[in-house]
Amino acid sequence: MKPRVFIGSSREGLPKAKLLKGYLSSVADCQIWNEEFFENNKSSFESLSQSSTLFDFAILLATADDVVLKRDNLEISARDNVLFEFGLYVGRLGRNRAFFVKEKGLNLPSDLYGITLPEFDFSSNFEEVCNGIGKRIEDLWQTFELGLAPSTILALGYFDNFVLPVSRELMQSEKRSVEGLNFADFTLNIVIPDELPNNFQDEVIAYLGMHNLKEMKVETVTRKFNFYLDYDYANQESLNLYDLPTTLGALKRAIEMAVPNSYYGESERERVFKKKEMNNFCRALTYLVENNSITKKKVKITMVDV
Repeated sequence: MKPRVFIGSSREGLPKAKLLKGYLSSVADCQIWNEEFFENNKSSFESLSQSSTLFDFAILLATADDVVLKRDNLEISARDNVLFEFGLYVGRLGRNRAFFVKEKGLNLPSDLYGITLPEFDFSSNFEEVCNGIGKRIEDLWQTFELGLAPSTILALGYFDNFVLPVSRELMQSEKRSVEGLNFADFTLNIVIPDELPNNFQDEVIAYLGMHNLKEMKVETVTRKFNFYLDYDYANQESLNLYDLPTTLGALKRAIEMAVPNSYYGESERERVFKKKEMNNFCRALTYLVENNSITKKKVKITMVDV
């Protein structure tokens, strides 16, 4: 899944925004402000504020659209709404994930003085600037920040408090004994739904029922954990254990608080938000697993259709 990127501009800057989207198509799924972004029967501010939760990055394209009289001097300026939207996305996504890209010669508010901003000239380096932003997005996509919904911190807590301690215990051969059978190795399979189900507990029950898994307890220094596992009496090479992170139920509640509604069902905006956060949870957990010397060879993460 590619990162989702919002592209904002003035109406006059729209042709350039479309060029920018084209240059970034290989690294991101981009949505320009005029592509069914603003919802009917809502103010522009309401649509901007609510929809900002759906994106991983934002790019505000500031073109030379206006001439303003400022202290008796005429200056070339960007459209006011582009500056406003940049501030909104900095507040929502953080300053590292909101880009303000300006046309050369454009006057800026004094609060932005001293900040290095991508600057372009359409006759020369626009493609170079776009590719530079694409590379920056690719780099940042490998990092995980705290956001409005707690998917990153939940992944960290799940890894530190469950995946890692259980994997440590299972490295001991006596902990891999089931019904008198001793298994030479183990694989901890973490199963993550590709979309956040409405009732996570029911999803766990349904998955276990489909795969006819057995139950097992693993005791660590701090607590006991229930597991579901699959094994072959005739083949004692590897013990397969399965877990569905019930901590994702907390993510569902957090999203419902961030995007409250007064109706039953799920809008497209809510579905996209949930899918984005599920993907972020999975990416953050994968990073933690692959960068630990114990878990990188013992833990397998799988996203499944629900």
